[in-house]
Amino acid sequence: MAKKQIFERVEYLLIFFVLIYFYCSGLESAIFHPDESQWIGTSAVFEAYFSGDFSSPLWNESYWTITQPPLPRYMIGLGRLMGGLGVAELNSPWIYHDNEQTNIAKGRMPSQRLLWWSRLPMGILAAAAILVGFFLLKRIAGRWPGYLWIMLCLLSSYFPLMLSRAMGESSLLASIAGIMFISDRLLQVSDNQELKKPGKLYIYFLLLGIAIGLAESSKLNGLSVIAAGFALALLIGVRMKQTRTMKILFGLIAVTILTISSQLTFLLLNPYLWKDPLNRTITMFSNRITEMNNQQIAFPASRIQGFSQQVKVVTTRIFQTYSPIHFDGVLWINIIFFLVGLACVLVTAVKYLKHQHSNSASAALLLVGMAASLPSLFTPLDWDRYYLLPVYFSTLAAAVGIWWLGLWVYRRFRKGANDQQVGTLAN
Repeated sequence: MAKKQIFERVEYLLIFFVLIYFYCSGLESAIFHPDESQWIGTSAVFEAYFSGDFSSPLWNESYWTITQPPLPRYMIGLGRLMGGLGVAELNSPWIYHDNEQTNIAKGRMPSQRLLWWSRLPMGILAAAAILVGFFLLKRIAGRWPGYLWIMLCLLSSYFPLMLSRAMGESSLLASIAGIMFISDRLLQVSDNQELKKPGKLYIYFLLLGIAIGLAESSKLNGLSVIAAGFALALLIGVRMKQTRTMKILFGLIAVTILTISSQLTFLLLNPYLWKDPLNRTITMFSNRITEMNNQQIAFPASRIQGFSQQVKVVTTRIFQTYSPIHFDGVLWINIIFFLVGLACVLVTAVKYLKHQHSNSASAALLLVGMAASLPSLFTPLDWDRYYLLPVYFSTLAAAVGIWWLGLWVYRRFRKGANDQQVGTLAN
């Protein structure tokens, strides 16, 4: 193995361990969210699923089976298993109609030990998602923008809070990061393979579909990323040096594999759906819309009203409140960093599409980032966790923007110093 490969593997391992230490060492200090009580309290589905008890009443239609898919509960259950905590140690789910004292008195607050072990898998998934971001930025713009990304993640007060909680955010983000990684790999394979025999590409579309199914099984809005998969099928099909008929055939097969594998993954992970997959899936999505409408009524102070307020609130939250750099008045600075970084990534993606280089990571980042972030931009409720995906992707772009602007300033300064030196020598 070449020294460069050894160095890179050691580099990734060191960064991963630093991130795990950072995100897992603060699990106890993360502010408790009542939703954690609900996710933890209903995580008995972990034992039911992995023991093969698919006839358990836990899979019957109820608020808990239709409100959110079960993958984060499986991760919570895995954490409990690592800590030696079984179903008997579970708290009851939090009831929002009761005050905090009543919930605690009725055993709805998880113990500190239960909370820590339930959060542990989320900290590990957070570290993995950030490591994928480093990997992609390193491919797009080089090692230093990747280090800037890691630094921003370590400076952020938002990421540790969102990604430490025993809820669905870390599972969703890790799935999205996996989708980016597979998308990049898929494009690389499409560039390097003889597309007359696209069997290997179909395997990657299968893997991509599974990852999309995992995102959807984390939170229902994870399904939006399937749009990036469809775009990849179209992009690869267009770039193929084949007849129109072969391109269309490839696209149809790729989209079919993507759709079936993603929805089959979503179905297999949720026994509630098995009795009536189509109607119960529709029930889950319909319930989510109803629940968000009810939340707007129940929490009027958090409701975003009108397009102008939507733009103002979402922009402020992404580029100031929840940005790693979030002092007062930083809004436009962060927007500039983001726009410059986005422009750099976009230029790199366009060059890739024009066959001017083989860096596919920029295209993967743009497609997945747009598809994943779009639903969050139209959130009707101003709740911190709803901004996770756009903050993640805007921070990736900002890291590139900071590096590029810093490099530009350095070169201008150096050029000015050299010109001054030449002028001095001439005199």
